[in-house]
Amino acid sequence: MNDSNYLKTYKDFILFERRLSEHTVKNYFRDINLLMQLNKGVALSSLKSSNIRTSISSLHAKGLSSNSLSRIISAWKSLFVFLIDQHKFKHNPVMEVKAQKRRRNYLKHFLWIKQ
Repeated sequence: MNDSNYLKTYKDFILFERRLSEHTVKNYFRDINLLMQLNKGVALSSLKSSNIRTSISSLHAKGLSSNSLSRIISAWKSLFVFLIDQHKFKHNPVMEVKAQKRRRNYLKHFLWIKQ
């Protein structure tokens, strides 16, 4: 099975079994397509945590926020959990990558309380 077949079965899974909305599926696949673009020529089964870290670093350097990076990492993790469960992949390279803590806007909260 090749990567496009894996992605097709994953899309079917999240659409029909997990019953996610079309909008959510579109966003998952936008993030998964980033993974594929950043690792051209590397099969999903061959990705290592170093590939994931390099990809995240590249996205961070482009100015993506920590919230966006967390969402992307979550989408990638979910894909690999599926591949391990359904297609007998050996490891999840994303599990070893931690997202940065999300920054909260405490000033906004403080101003709301003061008003």
